[in-house]
Amino acid sequence: MPLQHVIDADLITDLLSKMEASQSGVYPVGSTGRIEWKALPISIVQDSMSSLSPEGIFLSPGAIIDPGCIIQRKIAPVSKEKYERIINSIRYTLGRKHKQFPRDMASVLIMRLAQPQLAHNGFFEIMHNRIWPNNKVYDWLTGICLLNPRQGFRPSDAMDHITFSANPKARNKASPSLMALFKGTEQFHLP
Repeated sequence: MPLQHVIDADLITDLLSKMEASQSGVYPVGSTGRIEWKALPISIVQDSMSSLSPEGIFLSPGAIIDPGCIIQRKIAPVSKEKYERIINSIRYTLGRKHKQFPRDMASVLIMRLAQPQLAHNGFFEIMHNRIWPNNKVYDWLTGICLLNPRQGFRPSDAMDHITFSANPKARNKASPSLMALFKGTEQFHLP
């Protein structure tokens, strides 16, 4: 669900002033959101690679550090009403996509969620508990791949990856080679 609070220039100015005044803190946004910050420990390491992680900043001797930040997003728990709207949105999307797929063939839908936090907070749980059990409606779909594109271009940024959820009640089940590919036990290359 999109953030239902407008973040204007005054809010950003106030937030930045609070962040400059304190090394850690919490800033409320709307009725359920918040922005948290904390200082990261800086460690000097003897290897030649500097890195930034949620655990801290690791620098090689003599390295210079510019101001920076790590952003970690978590979606706030949603109300039952919003949860049902998310499920209805997924069902609507699957209904539209069903018309675009050929009949009687294995069909894998690749999605990139408009709200990436859902990928880490229950999207596959929704699929397994609320979508896949409806075999008469969704048995045409072999599975869904969630694409999470790269989050940035620094070495410490998360790389892009695809996660697969097989439909256990599909008419055309995912092949063992497809399952092995997503489990990482096999690799396939074009000649």
